[in-house]
Amino acid sequence: MDTQDRETLRKNRINLRDNIADPDAVNELLYEREIFTEAMKQEVEAQTTDIKKIIKILDLVPRRGRKAFDEFYQILLDTKNDDAAAFLKPTRPTVEELPLDWPNENAMTEEIKVIHCSQTSEVYRENWNNSMKTYSMKKERRGRAVIINNKVFNGPLTKDEDEVLRCALPTRDGTDMDKDRLKVLFEQLYFDVVVHGDKTGQEIRKALEKEKMDQYHQTADCFILAILSHGTQAGIYGVDGDVVSVEDITGYFGTNSCPNLAGKPKIFFIQACQGEGKDLGGAASSGPDTSDVQDSMKEMSLNQPDAKRESSETKIATMRDILIAFATHPGFISLRNTRYGTWFIQAVIWVFQRYSHKEELSSLLRKVNYVVSKGKTFDKKEESHVLQAARYTTSFIKDFYFFPGCHE
Repeated sequence: MDTQDRETLRKNRINLRDNIADPDAVNELLYEREIFTEAMKQEVEAQTTDIKKIIKILDLVPRRGRKAFDEFYQILLDTKNDDAAAFLKPTRPTVEELPLDWPNENAMTEEIKVIHCSQTSEVYRENWNNSMKTYSMKKERRGRAVIINNKVFNGPLTKDEDEVLRCALPTRDGTDMDKDRLKVLFEQLYFDVVVHGDKTGQEIRKALEKEKMDQYHQTADCFILAILSHGTQAGIYGVDGDVVSVEDITGYFGTNSCPNLAGKPKIFFIQACQGEGKDLGGAASSGPDTSDVQDSMKEMSLNQPDAKRESSETKIATMRDILIAFATHPGFISLRNTRYGTWFIQAVIWVFQRYSHKEELSSLLRKVNYVVSKGKTFDKKEESHVLQAARYTTSFIKDFYFFPGCHE
């Protein structure tokens, strides 16, 4: 290694120590790419804490020849340690930009790997033990994440043009991709995941009633519920066409209904339409697609609404310590790609795995809203592009960090 590169490592030793997450992954790649020998790899593995492993890596890398610096830099990028990599080559923009278009096939099918929070990071130091400012998320198992995935519907029934009774709600192709990838994300965020499939309205109510009574929540830090279904402004459809209001859903976990979760953060992801309205945007309706992949991703046959004609409007519960993230705004459809999942849920997965180690939940959801806003699909009937805008509402009274990779 040349003198300048070695000096860069020396001057940034503290910054690197404080910003490298998952040193085991860095160590594996250093060995795989023949920067470390087997003995060096074992030296790192023998260290008892992440900090000690990082220090050992920083001791060894400067001794490893001319290509070691550039390989180490690339390995930091490959392991999503962009902040650490920026100290080595600050002139290069290492922080990954949010996608310019959505849906994006590569982004929606990539392997999920949540970046861990470093115990020496500023986020950790300022928030981990600050119970007045930040919700506690310290348990090795943070809590339970429940996913209700409604795919195949048998109601409500309506007559078609031939007076034959048919189900008004189509099968939600692509929703299993949302369910499977959400499960991986939540598990990597240290949640125990429970999945329910194809529930009627009454079965949803019974499942939530049972969930709120579970003593598991007494020792949990947090609760997450994700519902993937068709919907209206009035609420979420069960597979029988029965509508469960969002107010009722959140009400099961309010302070009075679920004392075991009192004072604890409760997060709800609602992937469903809230009406039939299509956001046709303005100037965004012009311009050709730029590739065959984008063509296939943006055809209306792939990107379908999760909607049925809306009933009466309902009011959203605003109980304390509740955050609700919606795929769309009241009165509008949300869009689902029949191969890769919904625009909203896949945006949640894309953002959370990259930024939950260093950003507060509201910041994460603003990024999600931005990603979803980049989506568009062409509606042949309207002869215009259809857009989507996600939103969230919160009664949180503290900041919320996932702290992935950290626990008591």
